[in-house]
Amino acid sequence: KVLRQRAGAGMLQDPNNILACVRMMLDAAGERHVGCKLRLGLDRDHEESDLPFALADAGVGWITLHPRFANEHFQGTADWTKLTSLAASLPVPLVASGDLFTARDGIRCLRETGAATLMYARGAIRNPAIFHDHIRLLQNLPPLSSDGSHLRTLLKTYLKLVREHDNGRDQTKRMRGILASHVRGHPQARDIRIRFCRAETWDELHEILDRWLPENGLCKTPEPVPEENLSREKSL
Repeated sequence: KVLRQRAGAGMLQDPNNILACVRMMLDAAGERHVGCKLRLGLDRDHEESDLPFALADAGVGWITLHPRFANEHFQGTADWTKLTSLAASLPVPLVASGDLFTARDGIRCLRETGAATLMYARGAIRNPAIFHDHIRLLQNLPPLSSDGSHLRTLLKTYLKLVREHDNGRDQTKRMRGILASHVRGHPQARDIRIRFCRAETWDELHEILDRWLPENGLCKTPEPVPEENLSREKSL
């Protein structure tokens, strides 16, 4: 849908329009105060290898590259070799993106590609503590474990912030899927995700966190989950 409307990565169908839009933003914000996030191109037959340099010449301050083609969506593997070659020749800082699911992925990407910095995307949605983990790794400290105690504190804070700052509709419904994504690495993830899927209120979400992710980090023994709920869990 985004590509069909020529929005997002769909703008790569008309690189000249991208440059025109960026020049208008630079006129308003000033040189080097605007950055651009790109894919490699629409598809493998239309790689826009010159566009980052044209944008740098126009005055952008940085380029973020997710090294997949737009029509690949999130399939396959991000081609970090494209980051390496661009980082070595681009006259403005390169921000790396793509397949940065953990802080260890981010550290490895910086070392392998020479990019100036990173943009965590799906990795941050899955684990908002990824930034803290990144700093800990740079200090030769282990990342925070996703045990019950840490994960409970993280998700309780997440719920509090959403309730304070998001006035949109269906908050509880949206938060069920988001919370479920955060427990994927947990040893009882399946049971916790099913219960998130069945929650209808904020209080129920908090009750799930209190029961399954207690402060002492020792989770309860799972109760049997009815078979009819398995299809709902798979949709998360």
